[in-house]
Amino acid sequence: MERIRQKHSSLSGIIERLRNSISRITEKIEAKKKEMQREKEESIEKAKISVLKENQIIATTNLRAADKLFDEIEFDLVIMDESGAIDLPGAVIPFLKGKKFILLGDPEQLPPILGERTPEVREFIRGNPAVRQSIFAKFLRNDCRENENKMSMLKSQYRMKREIADFVSSTFYGGQLNTPAEIEIEENLCACENDSIISNQYPLVCFPRRFWTDYDGNYSAYSTGEIEFIKNIIEKFKECYGDEIKEHIAIISPYRAQIDRIEEEIPDIECGTCMHFKVRRGAWLSLLLLNTGEAGVMALDIYWRVG
Repeated sequence: MERIRQKHSSLSGIIERLRNSISRITEKIEAKKKEMQREKEESIEKAKISVLKENQIIATTNLRAADKLFDEIEFDLVIMDESGAIDLPGAVIPFLKGKKFILLGDPEQLPPILGERTPEVREFIRGNPAVRQSIFAKFLRNDCRENENKMSMLKSQYRMKREIADFVSSTFYGGQLNTPAEIEIEENLCACENDSIISNQYPLVCFPRRFWTDYDGNYSAYSTGEIEFIKNIIEKFKECYGDEIKEHIAIISPYRAQIDRIEEEIPDIECGTCMHFKVRRGAWLSLLLLNTGEAGVMALDIYWRVG
């Protein structure tokens, strides 16, 4: 028995030494893997920096400009596109990276989108409404007013019919927008047979309405009253022109919660935000919801009648 115990003890010692040896080898392998991974990442970072330094124009987002990739790069010129939707904190990083700046934007379009999901944030924003103002609007209303040479407005538009463009121009831009003659529509709207549902004599028709507005868990607005109003109009069009008319109707809303409910209630009609339809072309009847629950205005572009 003593001899067996000695052999068992000897085997246990051998097994323990093997275990320790394997553990050390494993640690060395892991350390080598980490070293190789680190060297690989460093090589990739160096390659990225090299590529960035070789190029004259670099496109990135505002926040990505804080990446260490840009630590050694100073830009002669920083162009901030859609700066009408960039808040002050979002503009700080690009400002620290350049010598000169060009801001492109439109203060009459969507302002900065702020996260307002928590009561504390909403309360802070209500007490400090200036945080909603974009960096573009701040410069435009302060610095550029004192020196008009710092601002240049693009006054020719190529995306809307003249009647709609004139409405937008007079409402938001003091009548400064113009529509070049080459994009005029030859058809005369007034010469078309009038529509029994919505008058087609005007490319823009507004319905003043006030609807009750609710908010989902993400503080996104929706209105069941507006949805029912839209459904009634669409049903009348289907009764008059047949079910195929749905291929020529689009619903535009700025709120994700409203879009989700419209898609559930009216699944056969395409619905999305303005950005969703931004690259689309064609003849559409667009139901555009503006200021849901407040102004309660619905604008309908009946361009499909002459398109």
